[in-house]
Amino acid sequence: MNIKLRTTVILLLIFAGTFQLAAQKKQYTLSFDKGEVLDILLLANNPGIDALFDRYKKTAFPVANKHSYQPMPGFKIKKTIKGSGKANTFIFGKWDSLKKREDFLDAIVPAVPDFHEQRKAIFKHFVLAYYEMPSKTTFTIDRNKYNVVTSYWSKNKNMDTFLKGQKSNITNYGGTQILVLQNGKTPKGYEYDPTVTIITQWESQDAFENFQKNTEKSVLKSIKNTHQFVLN
Repeated sequence: MNIKLRTTVILLLIFAGTFQLAAQKKQYTLSFDKGEVLDILLLANNPGIDALFDRYKKTAFPVANKHSYQPMPGFKIKKTIKGSGKANTFIFGKWDSLKKREDFLDAIVPAVPDFHEQRKAIFKHFVLAYYEMPSKTTFTIDRNKYNVVTSYWSKNKNMDTFLKGQKSNITNYGGTQILVLQNGKTPKGYEYDPTVTIITQWESQDAFENFQKNTEKSVLKSIKNTHQFVLN
């Protein structure tokens, strides 16, 4: 890994507060109670951001922490299979409630007037969606496995039939569906609003590609756009 890329990864994982964990652990178990909020962020940074990022941490992080933000693991994106390849890092976050998450959105600019300008200076790509958990949710990202994140934009509002079929297909081809996210919200200016995002886990790349080859045709009947990538 060259120095510039290493700096990128370190800074982004410091943003998630998890660099030491990422360097040591192979498995991450994440738990959310009903009503807590899960963030997903897709990021890529600009070069030479050390001083900018230091100021960002000192100004923006205290406001987020005040509104209950809890950093969670971040992962490099190993490969983009479909859709935009702009992001190179995928990060989770947690908030105590939807109200606190949205109170932060209202509070951050009065507290840090150049908040959005700081973000634009640091990150060349930054999109975000957040999800209120409808029930207690626990899942594990096992980095010994082949982990794939897929976001779908549907042609239809009702995804029940599609999701039921995908879950069955994933199981039949040896995969495990570890997380399904629906009804996400996106702050203005950071749009990432898929109909559903699914994280699946496979024993190998070959197992996933066999599933993909044999199910993709049926998926395309109800899907108008897909963003899919592999976690490192």
